Amino acid sequence: INTKLILLLGLPVIIIIFIINVLCVMPSAKYCIIAFMISVPLFAIVHWKVFRHGTQLLQEQEQIHMEEKKIENEKNLQISEMSLQYDYYMKQSNDMENIRKISHDIKNHLLILSQLANKEEYDKVIEYIEIMQKETVGQNKAKGE
Repeated sequence: INTKLILLLGLPVIIIIFIINVLCVMPSAKYCIIAFMISVPLFAIVHWKVFRHGTQLLQEQEQIHMEEKKIENEKNLQISEMSLQYDYYMKQSNDMENIRKISHDIKNHLLILSQLANKEEYDKVIEYIEIMQKETVGQNKAKGE
């Protein structure tokens, strides 16, 4: 409960009760009637204003709560987006690493084939190509391609 709201509700009540008690202690009954006639409308006006102010405070608190919730939802959305981006870039990084490895392997294979061709060992070139084809087909089957 809001402390400001408690003070707004409690203080007017205490002041009006104090005024009624002071005036009702007077020796004449007419002071008590006057105190009643003054305090009832005053009490109603004060409580109406306090009620309206309390309603405004509750609306402000609800608006603050909704803004905080909106900020929290936006933050969670940003975290989700960042997580998706991170996963995407990690996959891209892995793909680039695999491409680098494949490129390295191809260069090595071409170097071996070139050396065999320079030595005119064409049978070994054909044998090496057949071995690479079998390995490639075996890797593709293992990957389900």
